[in-house]
Parts: sequence; C-alpha cells; structure tokens
Amino acid sequence: MRRSCDVTGTARAGIGAGADPAVVDAVAVAADDCGFATLWVGEHVVMVDRPASRYPYSRDGVIAVPAQADWLDPMIAVEFRRCRLVAGGRRDGRATAA
Repeated sequence: MRRSCDVTGTARAGIGAGADPAVVDAVAVAADDCGFATLWVGEHVVMVDRPASRYPYSRDGVIAVPAQADWLDPMIAVEFRRCRLVAGGRRDGRATAA
C-alpha cells in the first residue's frame, strides 16, 4: 500500500537509538510505503572522544552523535532489511547499487 507522505530529511537508522533491528524495520517499511527507492544508513570506522578540530557540519562544531553511540554495520543492516522485504512479499529481491 502506497501512501502520500510529507517527508523531507533523513532517518538515522542504524545509529544510536536507531541501532536496533526493530527501528531499521520500521524506518524501511515506512520509507517503502512512501515510495522511497533506497534506504541509506551511516557508518564511521572511528569515532573520537575529543576531536582536535571542529566538526564542519554543525553550527557549534560538535558532531551530534557521541563517540559511545552504537552503530550497526551498514551492509548487514540493509541486507537484513532487504531480505525481510523480499520474504514479506514487498519486493522482488533484486538489489540495486546507488
């Protein structure tokens, strides 16, 4: 079932409180219902407690995600969700690369 959605922005699936398979599921299903073609999740190999330089993408120079936040492996998270969409009959199983 497709529905009309007023969605502008991104979801932090796989990061912090979103680092939970149930959250990834809910975000992916809602995005699919809204007609989104892709689901993007973030990743960082290294997070530091006290960076020596300012984070360039925030006004205060501090990254919004603390170094102690949980992060799901992005490839495993999206593949897990893709398999669940296919098993639930929502998709045909073909993966696409962005």
